[in-house]
Amino acid sequence: MNNEHADEAGRAARTSDVNIYPCISTEDLRKVIFRVQADQGRIQWESTKYFRSFTHLPKTTETQLLPRRKEILLTRLRTRSLPTKAILFKVGLVSSSLCRQCGTVDSNDHLLLTCIVFDELRNNLRASLGIGALH
Repeated sequence: MNNEHADEAGRAARTSDVNIYPCISTEDLRKVIFRVQADQGRIQWESTKYFRSFTHLPKTTETQLLPRRKEILLTRLRTRSLPTKAILFKVGLVSSSLCRQCGTVDSNDHLLLTCIVFDELRNNLRASLGIGALH
């Protein structure tokens, strides 16, 4: 029975002069979907109770996308799932949870805030933000 319906629909489509699916490139379709999703996200955000607290921030029209690798790294840092030695030690993949350079527990906080390997990067970041060195 289903094949008969499919055959009938196929014959009707072949003889019909109605264009059911307009020609659209994959890239154009992606752009439209991205735009619709962005609009929906913006509308949802503006309807939250937190939106008014952030009205001082500039509105941007372009999305600042990072390379996928950096996006993953930042997400792992944010969610505390970066495979640091502390996490790898916890699951038995390394023999020590200590940082090779400092000798303290190698965690997300350690990497971001205290590890001597990243001192220069932290100081550059502070300088660019106008904070100055912290002692």
